[in-house]
Amino acid sequence: MKLQLLVSCAIAVVASSGLTSPAWADPSPGELAAARELFARAEKDEDAGNWAAALEKLQRAFSVKSTSGIRYHIALCEEKLGQLASALNDYSAAESMARTEHNKDVLDAIAPQIQGLRARVPTLQIDVPAPVEGTEVLVDGKPLASGLWGIATPIDVGAHHVEAHAPAKNPFSASVTLKEKDAQQLSIALVDAPKKGLEAPTKPPTVSTPTTKPPSTDATHETDETPVPEHTQTRSRGPAVLTTVSALALVGFGVGTYFVADGQQSDARTYCAGLLTPSCDADKSSIRLWDALAISSWIGGGALAVVSIVLWSQPSRTRSSGEARLRLQAGGASFGGSF
Repeated sequence: MKLQLLVSCAIAVVASSGLTSPAWADPSPGELAAARELFARAEKDEDAGNWAAALEKLQRAFSVKSTSGIRYHIALCEEKLGQLASALNDYSAAESMARTEHNKDVLDAIAPQIQGLRARVPTLQIDVPAPVEGTEVLVDGKPLASGLWGIATPIDVGAHHVEAHAPAKNPFSASVTLKEKDAQQLSIALVDAPKKGLEAPTKPPTVSTPTTKPPSTDATHETDETPVPEHTQTRSRGPAVLTTVSALALVGFGVGTYFVADGQQSDARTYCAGLLTPSCDADKSSIRLWDALAISSWIGGGALAVVSIVLWSQPSRTRSSGEARLRLQAGGASFGGSF
């Protein structure tokens, strides 16, 4: 017969026999029915390999009715999830409960599980040399009983954080990582904390006093006053004139090169028509060059003409050209400046 079926029946057997754990009150029939449903759903999760979901349902069922069968399945899920120390603890607890319940099927199933698991579970031994009163050791945030100091204690695979605190001692902190079958030992060093009043004196902060420049003994003082109205002058029209002249020059040059190209074309037409020689190709190249110069000149002249129009159309600007200063002197004051 399958072990799961036997364990399922164990819930009903224990409920009917009135064997309950001292930590739980007798559940109602409705609560027992809900626990059976949770156990059945946990079995389906186990068959599907969903050990985390199965563990959560089993723990809820165990909170309603504690039986060796449910405890056994909790340990099985923990083992599959790599929580080897927790699994070993729950296997041992299920074994004790099965003896109380006289559940031979659970006892037979647990024996090989415990034997194989004990060889895999890593252990961590935490030594506390010369502990003082009030010393506290924590493993992953949970206190470790002083009776377990110096004892190899089973612990789950993975990383763990160890802390220690004691009066008048510096706090201790360390991290360890264990794999299956590891046996590590950690010694806690509690170093005396510096006593109050014996700390090295600190240098008092230096307070810097701002220095002020002594008043001048010179009888002449200069005081900037509001400037007098400034003269203005219009911006130079030089750029506009320059671009205008350049534009006209380029246009004129383009006209001249055009006439040169036209004259060479007329001569070449007459010459080539009479001689019919290949030398006319050189004349054609020269004509094309003069045409290109004419066109380039006209384009440049047109661009400069546009720039000239823009410069002529801009309003004139003003700029500062004057400065005034009031001087106070012994025996009177003087006003001066440049304009």
